[in-house]
Amino acid sequence: MEFRSGCRLGFLDSDHISTLTDDLLLLILVRLPCIKVVARTSILSQRWCGLCAHLRQIIFREVVFDPIEPALRQISCPPAVSLLEIHAPEQDMASTAQVNSLLSVAAELEPKEFVASLTSSFGLLSRTIIIDLPCFHRTTCIMLDHVYIRSVPVGIEFPMLETLPLLHCNGNLDALLSCCPRLRTLLLSGILFETSDLRVNSPSRQELVVNSFSTERVNIVAPMLKKLEILFTVMLEVNISVLAPIMENVWWYCCYTEESIVFGLWYLELLGFQAADRQGQLPLLHIRASVDSSLFPYEPNFA
Repeated sequence: MEFRSGCRLGFLDSDHISTLTDDLLLLILVRLPCIKVVARTSILSQRWCGLCAHLRQIIFREVVFDPIEPALRQISCPPAVSLLEIHAPEQDMASTAQVNSLLSVAAELEPKEFVASLTSSFGLLSRTIIIDLPCFHRTTCIMLDHVYIRSVPVGIEFPMLETLPLLHCNGNLDALLSCCPRLRTLLLSGILFETSDLRVNSPSRQELVVNSFSTERVNIVAPMLKKLEILFTVMLEVNISVLAPIMENVWWYCCYTEESIVFGLWYLELLGFQAADRQGQLPLLHIRASVDSSLFPYEPNFA
């Protein structure tokens, strides 16, 4: 490149990116938001081409299902992937067979952390993807969003799984939880229980967080449980049983409908309890009730 003065800026012609080592280039790529952006780096230099296959943190955002599985098959292994995230775009109507095939390939990579948000919609309609969850031998954290867990293969365990967030999921959750012998933290949000019961029976679970669900029965047996957070709604009656002798932190809120518990003119709206193992901090009991407006057919005039 030359200016009118005849000076030449040679550094603009140099490809300094090509002089970097693969390790430095991978450190740059891993900080990009998703694999789609990573793929576009090939226009900067030929040195970027092929590096995607060596990434250990792989995130797919707004990428349709069709190219994801071939891309995962190109990843070199070992060493295993530390993080694999798949966020399906809206209006991507992938079939059950496509999704389960993709999950099988993802499990072969043995990611340490796996995130799958597979909700899909078309116009105003949305659907939950049906999956048969394969075994993730090395994975310590699995987060699933908008899936129906149809089955877990017989004899399969998740031997390293310690953290399991399930968001807007349903299906055979009991079968899944029974396959997680080392599970420490379970987070259930927007769950639809097939039997309208919340049952947790675990000798190893230390933290349980549950919110946004309706239930008729709560049965928790967790001798190692230290932290419990629950927010749920009661339609008519509810039976509650909790056995957690060493529990230290409790955040428990139960919402009631107008027909659930009535005291004369009043009906119970919310009952909450908070307690923490902190010196000098007293437990907090929160009760909220309202007057049944149907008992007052007209507005009283006190003028």
